[in-house]
Amino acid sequence: MNLVFDIAGGDFINPNLKALAVDGRMVSVAMQRGSQAQVDIFRNG
Repeated sequence: MNLVFDIAGGDFINPNLKALAVDGRMVSVAMQRGSQAQVDIFRNG
């Protein structure tokens, strides 16, 4: 995906990042499921 529009946050952040295409964008507008997530910045997809 080129764009993920996230209104959930929390545990949805990692699946949203995984769904992004190279150079894709994620917009977070709300954090209904929390404002924190553990993200592996060295993930391979």
